[in-house]
Amino acid sequence: MPYWRKGYTSEALALMCYFCFKHLGAAVITSSAFVGNLASRRVQEKNGFQFEGTLRRQIFKDGKWIDLWHLSLLAEEWEKRGFKPIFEKLVPVQQDIK
Repeated sequence: MPYWRKGYTSEALALMCYFCFKHLGAAVITSSAFVGNLASRRVQEKNGFQFEGTLRRQIFKDGKWIDLWHLSLLAEEWEKRGFKPIFEKLVPVQQDIK
């Protein structure tokens, strides 16, 4: 709990979105949170994700069905946000040495 409410998850999600859109060429990123998990939904919304709706009975856990909030972020919406990481270094793919 000492790491809660420090913004680490929001920052990590921002970096994952950057990687998906800039390096993988994704057109859209979708995400879900358990209905009632406001902290998780808020992290996504802070990164520009839009609420799409509630998916009913998506997960069966501990003997009961759980509904999910479904959110998405389009590449063009993300681009408008102008996120740039402070530092970016991708590890190059190693080639076979013969």
